[in-house]
Amino acid sequence: MSDQWFADNAWHYVSSSNIDAFRYDAERQELSINFHGGRIYKYFRIPPEMAEGLATASSPGGWFWQNLRGAPFERE
Repeated sequence: MSDQWFADNAWHYVSSSNIDAFRYDAERQELSINFHGGRIYKYFRIPPEMAEGLATASSPGGWFWQNLRGAPFERE
């Protein structure tokens, strides 16, 4: 997994109408999403394939609504 550019636990900024950035911790399988306005939500047990889906989505906000909306999260 370490060869995946998005799995370095660093913030990656995206072009989106509701998401500013995301970071993925491959070791812990945690995906954090920084929404416009400063809200940061952390999602757990996210497999690398899902994180890659967000990282490569043409519409990160659309990807979120289709894949994570309603999933349990923790606010940072």
